Amino acid sequence: VHMRLDLGMDPAQAASLLSLLSIGMGAGMLCSGIVTSILAPRRIISLSLAGAGATLLLIAGAESLCEARALFALMGIVSGFYLSSAMATLATLVKPESWSRAVAVHELAPTVSVIISPVLAETASNLLGWRGGMVLMGSASLAVGLIFLFWNKGGTRKLERLSISGAVAVFRRPVYW
Repeated sequence: VHMRLDLGMDPAQAASLLSLLSIGMGAGMLCSGIVTSILAPRRIISLSLAGAGATLLLIAGAESLCEARALFALMGIVSGFYLSSAMATLATLVKPESWSRAVAVHELAPTVSVIISPVLAETASNLLGWRGGMVLMGSASLAVGLIFLFWNKGGTRKLERLSISGAVAVFRRPVYW
């Protein structure tokens, strides 16, 4: 709401930011397999966290709807790289018999964030303004990305390069469906 008012957006224009974030995230998820064949999953997690943080810092300086839309799409793309790398990293940190529990605990974050994120965003906006809130969250995400890069020991092996024949082989497995 604070951002919408400051940039002079109507509700539909403000909603377009979330749509572009989601579209970008889908594009990032689609490309994440290619990226994980170039960089190790732990590096991609760090890149995703730091990239989202840097993008939030840039959003804090946005002066127009067009600029905000481009930055929200970019944030979605770098955020979309995260999930597949997180699963690959979890698989290296936890014994196979504990994978389901590890994934369940990991996936609590999106559910909890649906409740906590709006509260944090409103609190930060009231205390610091929406731009200050973006700077705070962006700085935190950037810091966590860098800490993760140096602290985490899992997810060090690059994944196999994608191929059409490999994808077709996966789709043919009944267990996939």
